Amino acid sequence: MDRKKNTNSKKDNLKIEKKIDQYRKEIENMTYEDSMKKLDKILDDLQTENVAIEKIQDYYTKGNLLVQHCRKLLTNLEQEIIEINSEKFLNPDS
Repeated sequence: MDRKKNTNSKKDNLKIEKKIDQYRKEIENMTYEDSMKKLDKILDDLQTENVAIEKIQDYYTKGNLLVQHCRKLLTNLEQEIIEINSEKFLNPDS
């Protein structure tokens, strides 16, 4: 019985990892605005629909990846702004 549970657990983990990889590929080239729209859609669906447990897990996973992507985009933008500002400070005539 324990072996069967362990085998099922490994299969479930592989499915989840596959989904995560799929979601990452979908998200990696999204703009900040598109990512936020997807997050809004997930929130709307969760608030207005009777959502199955399996779907909640998908929403959570995808939402988490979208938030990470948005943070990464904002961090990159912040770094670019810092670089631009430091260049202007060092070369005020530019």
